[in-house]
Amino acid sequence: MNTDDLLARLDRARREDPERAVFGAGHRGHGYRLNAPMPPERMAEIERDLDVLLPEDYRAFLLQAADGGAGPGYGLNPFTVSNELPVPEPGEFPGVSGRPILVDPPADPEDDDAVEASISAHLDAVYRGVTVLNDEGCGMHSLLVLRGACAGQVWWYPWQDGTGIFPLRHPGTGTPMTFTDWYGLWLDSILDPGRTAIGSFAPYAPTEPWTA
Repeated sequence: MNTDDLLARLDRARREDPERAVFGAGHRGHGYRLNAPMPPERMAEIERDLDVLLPEDYRAFLLQAADGGAGPGYGLNPFTVSNELPVPEPGEFPGVSGRPILVDPPADPEDDDAVEASISAHLDAVYRGVTVLNDEGCGMHSLLVLRGACAGQVWWYPWQDGTGIFPLRHPGTGTPMTFTDWYGLWLDSILDPGRTAIGSFAPYAPTEPWTA
């Protein structure tokens, strides 16, 4: 599957959901609209400044399709905006393929201060070497790894519950999910009348270690 395939399926999803009933597409949502592609000179500037080559499939999408817009959750973040989170932090993402990075939860999950402290203590691991692809709402995000052994993989981060960061596993192949997998599965869920459109990637984020 390539960028052209994703665009063709997005166009079909747009036509088959005229009421914009899919989560994130409706009122004030993305409406299946895409931003303009990223200019090649901007891509070159970003990769030079960050000293990194973006994952090939994500790079192709930014250049050929769009820098943000329609996508899972509330839509695909523009790369230039997601970097203001701040993302990516210097260094490599510390994750190991198929092994969640777990966070010790506070004794009282209802204690907002304790939850915030637990989350803050692990932000270095969360944001080092990644970009935030989207916002699912309720403090949940998908992260694309740019640096480290897991570069090119998408991980799921439920910020609000502070439990950890979880590598997404493709339901068909059992392999780590790439950007194209992530975007394509979202489109598949819209186009398959027997399925509910993906609102969250939590079901694809095992909490126990796994191997492909």
